[in-house]
Amino acid sequence: MEVDSVHHTIEQKIKNKAIYSPSDYVRFFREAKLHPSPYKVNYLEHSFFQNYSDVCAVKTIRPGKKAGDPQVVDIRGLKYSPDGQILFKLGHDEDWKKLFVRGNSSTVIGDPIPLLTAQKKLTAAKYTHLQQLKMVIPKDLHTFYDLLPHD
Repeated sequence: MEVDSVHHTIEQKIKNKAIYSPSDYVRFFREAKLHPSPYKVNYLEHSFFQNYSDVCAVKTIRPGKKAGDPQVVDIRGLKYSPDGQILFKLGHDEDWKKLFVRGNSSTVIGDPIPLLTAQKKLTAAKYTHLQQLKMVIPKDLHTFYDLLPHD
């Protein structure tokens, strides 16, 4: 079930469409809305993802300081900026506010490292199943499936 207009528009565009590769999704996402401008789509690769587990530990994300102030359950959005700031919203239509972090409640250790050093490999079974699907996939995409990294 769609939860917003963007999701609904995309779902309607891809409904009953043949999708053979990730690039097909990108094309349909861009074509889902043309006016006033198409959706902006970023095709992410493994090098985009960073490991933040050892970078910063924040003990609390409570936006208030005392009784009666907003609590964690009141937060409607969190945004982590590259410079280490944490921003929050209490309402979807509000502006982002900086999260107040008390004294020693956060520890910054360093910069994030890449989460993956290479594209993940498919298991032998999954690779075999994808090769079997080539019987129903257009021939110009067979090379894509042949070049997938696998065990």
